[in-house]
Amino acid sequence: MEVKQLIDENILTTSKDQPQSIIMDTDPSKKKMDEYENLGNELARIQDIASVISEQNKRFQVICSSKNDAIITSDESKKILFWNKGAEHIFGYSAEEAIGQAMTIIIPPDLQQRHNEGMERMNLR
Repeated sequence: MEVKQLIDENILTTSKDQPQSIIMDTDPSKKKMDEYENLGNELARIQDIASVISEQNKRFQVICSSKNDAIITSDESKKILFWNKGAEHIFGYSAEEAIGQAMTIIIPPDLQQRHNEGMERMNLR
């Protein structure tokens, strides 16, 4: 911090021409220490959030690693975004083959209209 700025922030004036008294912070680094403390608190908060996200990700991975259940996610355009080992086992497509494809790769042609209608109803929620 420049000396002029420090003085400007700490002068108490009672007349236009002469400062009556000068009140100086005896430790100008206190502001910096407060800033560092605030940064430390923010960093701790971010680390806590990252820890929670990491734990949730681990749970998700455990759930999705099941070969007994197919877990498939798609976007609003019905493109496959996620395909677990269970989906590979049940439907016969690897994740590499399925991700990016339309959901219709696993829906029989005679059921695709009903599937689309059901998806539309879900999207209205």
